[in-house]
Amino acid sequence: MRIALGIGGSIAAYRAPDLLRALEALGHKVQAIPTRSALEFTTLKTLETFASLPPAHPDPFHESHKGTDHIATA
Repeated sequence: MRIALGIGGSIAAYRAPDLLRALEALGHKVQAIPTRSALEFTTLKTLETFASLPPAHPDPFHESHKGTDHIATA
């Protein structure tokens, strides 16, 4: 199963890597979608380490974004 994991900017965001690792261990493919505020509690590099799919950058104008990322994620 493919899972899009939205991560908001609360203290619980620091636990997102643990959740990613657990979902991956169950055989799911997970893409993390953090907000800018979530990155105050964890980093893109940490999320990338535990997820099988690259995390989405919260800045829509970042060079990593392609024009239809939002459609591909859905």
